[in-house]
Amino acid sequence: MKRAPNFLKQLLPYISLGIFIVLVIIGILFLSYILIIGAIIGLALFIIGYLKAKFFPTKFPQRPQQSQPPSRQGRIFDHNEFK
Repeated sequence: MKRAPNFLKQLLPYISLGIFIVLVIIGILFLSYILIIGAIIGLALFIIGYLKAKFFPTKFPQRPQQSQPPSRQGRIFDHNEFK
């Protein structure tokens, strides 16, 4: 088995550093694309939810109107009663 020339031994760290830098740049670009796509999807869901709430509001059941305020019924406990 032949030994690698001395020149290749000196050049190998720079080649591996270059490959590492390229992989980091590709990773950053990939992450930015994922973030942009996520922002677009989130904005679309927000707009859909806003339009749904604007044009199709939820209907709550109506409470019966009371003409008089309710009278206070029941027993009021004073704190001295439980000593």
